[in-house]
Amino acid sequence: MKLTVTEAMRLKSEISEQIGNLLFTRRGVSYGTSTENDVRVDDESETTIVQHMERSHKLLAISYEINNVLDIFNKDNGISLKVRKMKNNQLMLSMYESALTNAVAKDVSRREKLDNKFVTVVTKFEPYLRKNEIRKIQKSLKAENRDLQSQIDRMNAQSITLKFDYQDFEDLQESRH
Repeated sequence: MKLTVTEAMRLKSEISEQIGNLLFTRRGVSYGTSTENDVRVDDESETTIVQHMERSHKLLAISYEINNVLDIFNKDNGISLKVRKMKNNQLMLSMYESALTNAVAKDVSRREKLDNKFVTVVTKFEPYLRKNEIRKIQKSLKAENRDLQSQIDRMNAQSITLKFDYQDFEDLQESRH
């Protein structure tokens, strides 16, 4: 089956949800039949452990396939490096945001009595980075993130090929019981 990377990631998420549901529903499966005087007394419509395990194997095989293909795609296209770079840029942006609030040059004067004379004491604060420098760096980091996101979006629009078909997954969704 051929589909876009974005669709494959959506499908991967859906499959992961189904696998999570398997863990929850395993408590309700039937591990055998109960009879009283040769008359079956349990619910025949219950999912048997055999059916549950078959569904589990199929879902896990589909999950393995989609994760493997996406992993290869991501490695070949350097997606994880781009995502890491974006996360690092986000961290730097938050640090510069903090620096921005403290990057105000100040001159404060006060009068103090020193040796029976009043003198003016001037306290100056000169930030290492000025607001305009910080804003310029932030603008550059934001532009780089937009560019990286655009690259990732273009790559996610590419097609990949999976060995299974949508119908395989749809059949597993219908066979929940």
